[in-house]
Formats: sequence, structure tokens, C-alpha cells
Amino acid sequence: MKLRIGLPRAYHYYPYGPFWEELLKGWGAEVIVSGATTRRMLEEGAERAPEGACLPLKAFLGHAIELGREKVDYLFIPRLIREGSRERFCCPKSAGLPELVKTSVPELPPILAPTVERAVEAPENYRSTACLFGVSGEKARRACSRAWRNYQSGRRPEEAARPGIGILGHPYLTEDAELNFHLKQLIEQAGLTCLCGDEADAAESIYPKTMFWHSGEAANARLERSRQENWKGCIFLTAVGCGPDSCTELYCRRAAQRRDIPYMQLSLDEESGSAGFETRLEAFLDMIERRSIG
Repeated sequence: MKLRIGLPRAYHYYPYGPFWEELLKGWGAEVIVSGATTRRMLEEGAERAPEGACLPLKAFLGHAIELGREKVDYLFIPRLIREGSRERFCCPKSAGLPELVKTSVPELPPILAPTVERAVEAPENYRSTACLFGVSGEKARRACSRAWRNYQSGRRPEEAARPGIGILGHPYLTEDAELNFHLKQLIEQAGLTCLCGDEADAAESIYPKTMFWHSGEAANARLERSRQENWKGCIFLTAVGCGPDSCTELYCRRAAQRRDIPYMQLSLDEESGSAGFETRLEAFLDMIERRSIG
């Protein structure tokens, strides 16, 4: 009988969820992925979250609670310490995510928490977890390599060089429509293209100094690509209280100014309202339109 493994559609599910889902299926598991984020998930997650938890963590707790109702055998919550081809550090909360879920919602199923200390696709990260499924050695390595190839082939192609609004931020904010108030849809309704890159692409940042945070290196790489993508403006999405972003955002602001790209930061938490968010966005897009007219 196959083990039922719950995979929360939040936090580092963006962008690595499809890879992990493929990997677990390759080990013979039945994978249950939670649905899109809802207001109910956010409320339940916020109610159980510890003080100081950011919006993405509260959303993640809500997804974990939802999977608990699905009667899964385990939750799959990797402990990300480093990521990217240069193996830069993730947010410290990523390293403690399994414990945060376990202590905040103790009634949940057991947690599988492989420690990712190298590039996300490295088979060594998942060796101990694979043993639970009776998979070991060369078979585990092949399953990991196959899952990564399928993940890479399924990622969206590079965006064409056309004018648009560049979106910077963690994928779990830029890709989750409930958390970002359907930002992409709002930009497209205004007749503009949403240029939203994949943080996992940020392998070759040319920032002259070594960046401690992977998210900072990713944002830098996206800004460098703005030269080819003809950005009309840049929006930096961040969660209130995000430590790594407090460093990254200042760099991005200055880099956008040097490139003469209109820039706006939008901060998100569960208390944010869509009305104020949309008002700020409309004013920013109007400014860009007037600027292009001259």
C-alpha cells in the first residue's frame, strides 16, 4: 500500500514543489498537494503561528492544517539551508520550518524533513528520507536525477524582450495570488506584461560582492536581466518583518535608480487590505504611463 505524503503548496513549494512531487512519486508515494491558498488557510495559520511569524509562514501553517484533514501518513517539509547553484543561504526560518510546524500544530501527522545543505537537486539531501520508502543507493540517485530533469523541462521558457513590469521577491509571494492580491492579473488588466522571473534561475548574479542570501542574489540576477527585458517599472514584493529582504530591498532600490527604472516596494501581511494595495498599484502604473508619454 502506497504511503500518502502531504506536500503543502506554500513557501518553498514555489519553485521546487513540482520537483519534490515528482521525486516522491518516483519513490512510490501517493502525493497529496494542498490546494491554492485561501483566506481560511491564512486565518487558521495566523491563529496557530508563533509571535513574529511572517505572512508566508502563516500561510504554510494553514496549508499544513489543511493536509492534516486529508489523513495523509506524513507531511513532506524539507529543511532548506542553502539553495541555488552557488549554494547561498536561505532564510533562517527555512531551517527551522519542520520544528515550527510540529510545535505550532502538534496534532499533525509525522513530518519528513530532509536537510538540504547543497543544491536542491543533490541526491545526498534525500538519502535518509528515501530509505523510508525502501529506496536506497543507485535507485534513489536515479529517481532524484529523473525528477530534476522533468522539473527543468517543465519550467516556463524565458520571457521575450518586451516592455513590462518586473516583479522581484520570493517566489512564494510572487506566485501565490492570494498573498499578493492577484498582482499579475491586475498588471495584465492594465495592459502591461508581468515579467516575473523564477528565483531558481538566479545562478549567475554579477553583483561584485558575495551575497549571503540566495534571495538577494536572485533579485540581483533579475535586475541584470532588466537590460534585455525592457522593464518599464519594478515592483519589489516583501513580507512584513522579512529579515533577508531588509538587506536585499535597499540594494534593489538603488540598482533600479541607477538604471532609471521606476520602483515601488509593496509590503504584505495578513492584515493588508486589497483596496489600499490596488490604489498604490494603480498610482504607480499611472505614473509609468505618463512617463512613457513624455
